[in-house]
Amino acid sequence: MIAETVSVAIRAGSGSPSAVSEDFIDALRTVTVRQVDDGPSTFQLVLDAERAAQSSAELPVISAATVAPGNRVKIGVQLYGTTTALFDGVIAHTELNYDGSGGAFSYSVIGEDLSLYMRLEEKAAEWPGRSSSQIATEIIGNYAQYGLSATVVSPSNDVTPTADQWVRQQNASDLRFLRALARPFGYIFATRPGASMDAQGVAYWGPPPRDGTPLPALTIEMGTDSNVLAIDFGYDAAAAEVYKGGSRVDADTMAASTVSSSADFSGTAFASTASLKSALLRTRRYIEPDRFGTLATAYADALAQVSARSAMRVRAVVDGLDYGTAVTPSSVIAIRGAGAMHDGLYYVERVDHTFRTGEYRMEIVMTREGTGSTISNVS
Repeated sequence: MIAETVSVAIRAGSGSPSAVSEDFIDALRTVTVRQVDDGPSTFQLVLDAERAAQSSAELPVISAATVAPGNRVKIGVQLYGTTTALFDGVIAHTELNYDGSGGAFSYSVIGEDLSLYMRLEEKAAEWPGRSSSQIATEIIGNYAQYGLSATVVSPSNDVTPTADQWVRQQNASDLRFLRALARPFGYIFATRPGASMDAQGVAYWGPPPRDGTPLPALTIEMGTDSNVLAIDFGYDAAAAEVYKGGSRVDADTMAASTVSSSADFSGTAFASTASLKSALLRTRRYIEPDRFGTLATAYADALAQVSARSAMRVRAVVDGLDYGTAVTPSSVIAIRGAGAMHDGLYYVERVDHTFRTGEYRMEIVMTREGTGSTISNVS
């Protein structure tokens, strides 16, 4: 499907998914995969749904067991001989549409990544004597039956409370609880497909990985080197906020401590002027009664970092055949040709992959903490 230099691989079915039939591929109108770095990724397949010979019979594409809700789906793209896994998840929703002007049915198959399983049950549980990263590892381990492995990065300021101090309480689904555990450290959580179509999926709980090798540059207005169809930049000079004021009592010493966050960006810097140095920097008082002492300060720091790291937001549309590489979230990518304020490195938060016959487009959403580049040139 698509073109000689790019093709979409789709596997579906109950249990272990297998390659769909040629008839299924021929019926596809569009394939869309939305990948995000923090949260659930989704997919949508839109198929031609021709009516069976008998008017009372079910539409063949609906009666096929391949697209039954609850079935597993894997999607990948092969571009210039390199295969990239884009999605691993579950069919959760279907839609049947009829266009009277064309006299044709279409059938949409929609699904979410494997984190869907983590939000099906709301739980009440206690987690005594465990740090946040230990809890995350244990929860993710409960989903190994779906082919998920855990990648958990232990925060340097994580703590393991004793029963005399406090016991962490869970009154939410595993997915919501994992995200709540991640937030005080400025962490993200997402499930991702493996390195290949055959590999296990990965549940990542950790900081946004901003230290990878940059992908090929997005190039604007440079003749035959240009590879961007459209691009928009937006900078919010009032996005960042710091915490000054407020105090919390240490549970052990009963001493009050002032809670203030750092005004320095602590992640890998992509901007020469961070939004935490903006003249429009916002100041807040810290109010979080269930965290004490150094934990309160660490949480305030994390909130400040999260507010700053997406102050500059970019949306780019590229032709996948021209660009030549399938972009995925949590990658690092460079932009050149937009001027000193906007050129440089960015972190990829979201990618929408859209496939139609003869076409592969990506809409890429990238962010960084401010303006100006930290690198002198982009290769």
